[in-house]
Amino acid sequence: MEQIIYTIRNIRGEMKIPPSMAIDLYIIGESDTVVKNKKIIEALIKTSKIEVTKSAPELPFSATGAVGDLKILIPLPKELAEKEMDRLEKGREKLSHQIGQLRNQLANEGFLANANPAFVEKQKQTLKSAEAELQAIMAKLDSTL
Repeated sequence: MEQIIYTIRNIRGEMKIPPSMAIDLYIIGESDTVVKNKKIIEALIKTSKIEVTKSAPELPFSATGAVGDLKILIPLPKELAEKEMDRLEKGREKLSHQIGQLRNQLANEGFLANANPAFVEKQKQTLKSAEAELQAIMAKLDSTL
């Protein structure tokens, strides 16, 4: 139970959902513990609805978390969803720019010939990391459209 409460609070914090705002909460998976302790969750987290189900409902933009075999979904209110979309779009633009700069730098033969090999390797790792992060952001953006 503690981990479920922690995960829900963590999602709220990451998504900047104020503690005073009641949320809809969906817990996907089989757990008698959650069903039995629904009142405790309601007491510790301001919710307007808690639904425990075996399959994920079709929801608009939502934040997710996992605790063991359980998946936690919190649909975001429209105004927060728009802010999150803006944040993701800014992140996408920033990463696209960074990736372009790194690719240009690593394509420059003069840079490769004169730079410290350790620095070149670090730049390649930075490029891989940025590309992976961009893919994650693109997946989030695609899933919300």
